[in-house]
Amino acid sequence: LDEQRRSDVIRHNELVKKNRDVLKRFIDCVCFLAIHELPFRGHNERVNSFNQGNFLGCLNLLSSYDSILNVHLETSKIFRGTSNRIQNDLICSVSNIISTSIESEIKNTNFVAILLDETSDITNLSQLSTTLRYVHHETGEAHERFISFVDVSADRSADGLLKHVIDIVNRYELKHKLVAQTYDGAAVMSGHVGGLQVKVKELYPKALFVHCFSHSLNLVLSQSASNIKDCKIFFQTLTGMGSFFTKSSKRTHALSNFTRKKMPKNAPTRWNFSSRLVNTVHEYNSYFIEFFQHVLDSSNDWDNEAIVLSQGFINFLDSRQTYFLLIVFSKIFSLTDILYEVLQTKRLDILYCVKKIEETKCQLQNYRLNLFEKLWETVLSDKGDFELQRKIRDPKTFYKVLFNEIFDNILTNLQARFGSLNKFEFLSLIDPSKYSNYTNEFPNSALENLQESNFGEIFDFIRLRNELIVLYKSEEFLNTNPYDLVKKIKMNDLISAFQEVFKLGQLILTIPSTTASVERSFSALKRIKSYQRSTQGQERLSSLSLISIEKELVHKEKNHPEFYDKTTLSLKFANKISNVYINWKQNKMKIPIFKSLKFENKFIFKSNKKTFILGFAAAVKSIFEISEMIFTQNLNFKYILTCMFSQDHIELLFGRIRQRYGANNNTNVIQFKTALKQTLLKNSVTCSSHGNSPHPLAFRPSYSDIQTGYLFRISIHSCEYQVCNAINKILRPLHLKIPTLEEAKFIAQSIAVKTGMEQIIGAINGTHIPILPPTIGYRDFINRK
Repeated sequence: LDEQRRSDVIRHNELVKKNRDVLKRFIDCVCFLAIHELPFRGHNERVNSFNQGNFLGCLNLLSSYDSILNVHLETSKIFRGTSNRIQNDLICSVSNIISTSIESEIKNTNFVAILLDETSDITNLSQLSTTLRYVHHETGEAHERFISFVDVSADRSADGLLKHVIDIVNRYELKHKLVAQTYDGAAVMSGHVGGLQVKVKELYPKALFVHCFSHSLNLVLSQSASNIKDCKIFFQTLTGMGSFFTKSSKRTHALSNFTRKKMPKNAPTRWNFSSRLVNTVHEYNSYFIEFFQHVLDSSNDWDNEAIVLSQGFINFLDSRQTYFLLIVFSKIFSLTDILYEVLQTKRLDILYCVKKIEETKCQLQNYRLNLFEKLWETVLSDKGDFELQRKIRDPKTFYKVLFNEIFDNILTNLQARFGSLNKFEFLSLIDPSKYSNYTNEFPNSALENLQESNFGEIFDFIRLRNELIVLYKSEEFLNTNPYDLVKKIKMNDLISAFQEVFKLGQLILTIPSTTASVERSFSALKRIKSYQRSTQGQERLSSLSLISIEKELVHKEKNHPEFYDKTTLSLKFANKISNVYINWKQNKMKIPIFKSLKFENKFIFKSNKKTFILGFAAAVKSIFEISEMIFTQNLNFKYILTCMFSQDHIELLFGRIRQRYGANNNTNVIQFKTALKQTLLKNSVTCSSHGNSPHPLAFRPSYSDIQTGYLFRISIHSCEYQVCNAINKILRPLHLKIPTLEEAKFIAQSIAVKTGMEQIIGAINGTHIPILPPTIGYRDFINRK
C-alpha cells in the first residue's frame, strides 16, 4: 500500500507540474494583454468564430508553436482555462501579486504620501484614482505607485472621500507613516474649512497638505487672464480660432496649403495648450490672415459660418492690440511653460519645485521692470503707429498700464497660491546651494519649522543638528541634491552615521509636488474602459489598470522564479481548501434554524414532506459551494427545498461536508466515498427536479474539482517526522539542559524544604506512559503530542 501510494503521489505531482506549466502560458498572455491595455474578449468566442478576441487569439497563436499548450487546448475536457471567469481570476491573481509587492515596499518605508484625483469614465461613473508615494527602502529612490480605481459616484463629498482615505490608511498601516496629502485642487478636496484635507489632518496630524503645483499654476494663469477684460476677450477669441479648425476637416486641410503648422486643439484645463495656441498664432500670424482672406475671396466654396467668422478673425489678427498681447503672453509663457513641465515631472522633489517657482517669480518681476520699452519698439516697427478707437491721449501710456496690470496680476496670484510654502521652510535644510552659507550661520529657523510641523516625535533634533553641521562641511556631499543625498547615504552604508539626515531626506522626497502621476492613470482608464469595453466590472477595471500602470513591477516580479507559483496559488480554482477549514476552526460553526422556512405558505417542519431531513435549505450551485457557504457563515443566499432531491444526493452533501471539514461522527459516511468520487468526476450533480429554486444545479466543474490538478501532494506523516527530528537535533540542545547530580540534589532539597516532602532523585524514559494512536476528535492525544 505504501509503495502504491508513493507511486500515486509521484504520478499526481507530475500531472500538477504539467498543469502549472500550461498555466504559465495563460499567465503570460494575461500579462501581455493587460500591460498593452488590449481587450480580452471577442464578439463571438465559439470555435468556428473568426473574432474570438485577443485572449483566445493569443493562446491559439502560441499553441501553433507550443506543443504543450496545443495538447492542453485540444484534449482538455474539464478545464481549458479560456472562460470569462478564469480570465478574471487570472487578472485578479496577477494584480494581487503586484499589490502584495507594493505592500511589502510600503511596509519597509518610513514615510508615505497619498495622492488623489477624480475623473469620469466612458459610462459617466466618477472614478477616484489613488496613488501612494514613498522612498524605496533598498534603492533610496522615490516611487509613486498606483493603487486602484474606486467608483465614488454615490458619494463624492468630503466625508465620503474620507472613508476611502481611512480604508487606504488601515489597509497599508499608514497611521504613523502618512506625512503628506495632495489632491487636484477641487474645493471639496482642498477647502480650508471643511475640505478633505482638513478632515484628514484631524485624524493624521503629520499629513501636511500640499497644493498640486501644476494645478495651482493653471489657476494662477486663468485667474490672471479673467481679471482683465482685454485679456479675457483675447483668450476667448483665440479659443474660438482653435474651435474653428477642429470642427471641420475641410478647414484644417485648407490651412495646410498656407502653413504646415496645425492649430493646437483646445484644452481649457491645461494652460500649456493655451501657450501653444498663443505661440502658433504669434509665429504664423500672417499665414492665418492669408487663409482667412482666402475664405472670403472664395466665398462660394465655404459655408456662411466660415465666411462670417473669417472676417472677424481677420479684424482680430490685424489688430495692433492683438499683436501686442501676443508678444506679451509669448514672453510670459516662455517662462511658465518651463515651470509647468518641471511641475509635471514625476521624478521630482518639492525642494526643486519651490526653487523653480521663486526663479520664475524673479524673472517675471524683471520682465515687468525692463521689458516694456523693447516690446513697444517691436510693435511699432512691425505694425506702425496705433490708431485707437477710444479717446486716449497717449497709446503708449495705455499699453504700459495694461502691461503692468498683466504682470501684477500674475505675480499677485503666484504669491497667493504659493505663499503657503513657508510651512515647508524645513526643505531648505538640505538645499545644496545653501551649504556654504550654513557653514557660517546654521539655519535655526528652518530647524524650528521642522519641529513645529508635528514631526517632533520622529526626529532626534539634537543629533539632527550635529549631523547637519557635519553635512554642510563635508566635501563628499557638496552640491548633492536630496535624491542623490539619500542614495549616497544608502549605498555607502552611512545610515548609522547620518541616521537623522537620512530620515529627513526620505521625508522631503516623500512630499509630492503634483498629482501628475495620478492624472496619468486617467489615460490608462480611458484606454482600458473604452466604449467597446464599457460593461466590464469595477474589480476587473482596477486590476487591469494596476497591471498596465505598474508594468515595471510586473516585469520585475516575473523575473522572480516564484512569480508563477505565487500567481497559481492565489487563483480561486487552485487555492487550498484548508483556508476555509482554518476560518471555520477559528469561528464556531453556525447552521441556521430552518424551522422558519415555509413551503406553499406552510411551515416545513409541519408539512407532510418526509425526506432525509425536513426541508433542509441551502444555496445550490455545486456541492462544494454549499459546504463552503455553511462553514464560512455566508448565509445570505437563495434557498431551494431538498424535498425534490433523492436521499442519495442529500447524503452525498453531508458526506462531503464531514469528509472535508468536520469530525467523522457518522460511522456510515464511508459508504458514500465511492459515490462522491463519481460525482466529482462527472463535475455535476443531477436530480429529477429543481424544486422552487430559481437556479438549477450547475452543470460545470466546481473550483474544488479543478484545484486538485494544481496542488502538489506530500506525506503529512513524513512532514511531521522531519519536524520532530529538527526539534530534537537543533532546539533541544539549545533550550533543554539535564541537571548534574549536584544541581539535582540542590533542586530536590529546595523543594523538600518548601513542601515538607522528601524528594527522590532519578530518571525515567517515558516508555511506560500509554500514548494512544491518533483518532479524529481524541483531544487527549493532541494535548500530549
